[in-house]
Amino acid sequence: MPERELPRLDDAATASAMSRTLAALSAVFPALGEGSHEFSITADG
Repeated sequence: MPERELPRLDDAATASAMSRTLAALSAVFPALGEGSHEFSITADG
């Protein structure tokens, strides 16, 4: 079966997705509480 290529999102869709991701993360990190936490994210446009 041939491998299908994922559709490329336009810049507006990428920016919107990143905005939603950052909004969600801004709620998650305070919920983790005190301590040492590490998170890494990369977005290629």
